[in-house]
Parts: sequence; structure tokens; C-alpha cells
Amino acid sequence: MPFTGDVDEFSFTDTTQAGWSAGWTNPQNPGSPDNVTITYASWSSTQISTAGFAGEYGQHRYVANPGDTVQVCIYDSAGRQLACASATAPG
Repeated sequence: MPFTGDVDEFSFTDTTQAGWSAGWTNPQNPGSPDNVTITYASWSSTQISTAGFAGEYGQHRYVANPGDTVQVCIYDSAGRQLACASATAPG
């Protein structure tokens, strides 16, 4: 760490902005990783810290606006969802 890219175990989705997502490789469909990547500052068994977005963030509709509903999910290495949490993007 730090690392910028897509991983199998973490995703960020802006459900307000037509469902764009960032940072996930999608191991069940490996030919379609996210165009928006995440910069990971640190990763441990108890905490994942991110430092922003990269890749196509800011292009097209790929922007998290204040008030958008966002979701982060954790997956196992086979792509099975283990946990998700939703929040409102701060303004």
C-alpha cells in the first residue's frame, strides 16, 4: 500500500448516479473491471482506508455528489458478497 486500481474484495457504488461503481474487478465476470478505480491508503483485516478515486472518475457521470446514496461492499476472493453498508455522501 498505497495502491490504485480494482480488487476482488471491495466495491464502491453510487446508487443515485445510475449505479456506477468503482474499485471492483468482479471475479465472476473478469472481463469487466470498473473503469473508475480506487486509491487504497491502507488495508488490514479490520480496516480499509481509501484516499480517493482515479481512472475515469469525473468523466461521464462518474462523480459522487453531496447527498448521493453510496454503498460499499466486501467480497470473498470468489466474488461472494460478505457485507455491505450504505450512507449518504457528505456535502
